[in-house]
Amino acid sequence: MLNIFFAVNRSCNLRCRYCYLPLERRSGDDALDAEAALAGLLTKAEREGMDIGNVHLHGAEPGLLAPESLGRMASMIHQRSGRLVGLQSNGTMIDGDWLDRLESAIPSRGILKIGITLDGPKAIHDTMRGHSFDRAWAGLHELIRRGYQTYVLSCVGGHTVERLDDYAAWVDELVARRQFLFFQLLAGPHGMNAEQQIRFADWLYESGQVWRCLGFQAGLCSLAGNGCFWLELGADGKAYSCNKGYSAALAFADWRDMSLAEVIAVRHSLYAGHAVDPACVGCRAWGLCQGGCPLERSNHQANDCALRLRLFDRMRADGQDLGTFIAANRHLAAAYYARARSLDAVSHRFDAKRNP
Repeated sequence: MLNIFFAVNRSCNLRCRYCYLPLERRSGDDALDAEAALAGLLTKAEREGMDIGNVHLHGAEPGLLAPESLGRMASMIHQRSGRLVGLQSNGTMIDGDWLDRLESAIPSRGILKIGITLDGPKAIHDTMRGHSFDRAWAGLHELIRRGYQTYVLSCVGGHTVERLDDYAAWVDELVARRQFLFFQLLAGPHGMNAEQQIRFADWLYESGQVWRCLGFQAGLCSLAGNGCFWLELGADGKAYSCNKGYSAALAFADWRDMSLAEVIAVRHSLYAGHAVDPACVGCRAWGLCQGGCPLERSNHQANDCALRLRLFDRMRADGQDLGTFIAANRHLAAAYYARARSLDAVSHRFDAKRNP
């Protein structure tokens, strides 16, 4: 079964300071026919006997595409897979008119789950993502008002920890509203230093938010080291290691020219030989990161090493096992998708009011 992250374009309307896209992918010159590319991919999968599983549409910024086109793409995927289709956006393009146009091309709002990237309250978010908070916040609330399934993806770095009280209050506000929320840890110059990682780990543990951190979601690549797997396919025909590996040098295949089974086989072996600090292998928390993401290591060690060790030790001191905790998170993901499926019926009621 194919679980796919499909990059629909190479352009974005923001210039976030921590953006992982290389400059050649942020030119704004995007002539890709994403609809045709997706149709070709789905036909190829069917011809090769592969079922379509979970598919997430993202970019750069998918909101820059005509919303009717995104709607047709989501409908195409849902028809083949019978599953909800993910859409990850910065939210700044989403308003009533944009959603009206999207909805003209989908059978129901219930086929989509839409993620909006919000990095905290306005002062924290706008530090890294320009003056985009107000538009993204408004987009999220319009989605909620219309009954869409939504989640917030929040990127956390050193700047977040320096305003942790403000960030924690914002998280509490979203949780009180029953808004799904996940934390993505930044790497590189905007990531957390060791002291900041420990402070953030303590807050995660004491506030009961550990499970929201993507580094501790069961089954994700961040727990697999060089054995990570993320099938990232682009409308440009390229296969990338993941959405952190978009430079031309990291495109390891062209899915139009190879069978999908061959693409998967190459992806599985892509980082097999990447260096890991020998000291990591004997680490008490080795099973929680396997040396960390091969694209984000610092001196051959996981970029969030101090955070993982802190959580490991705090949970162990309280008689808990972090590995068992992560495995138990699977039921949270299952509940999330079960709730998503139940929203299809709710969405039909919203749509009936729109089109009586």
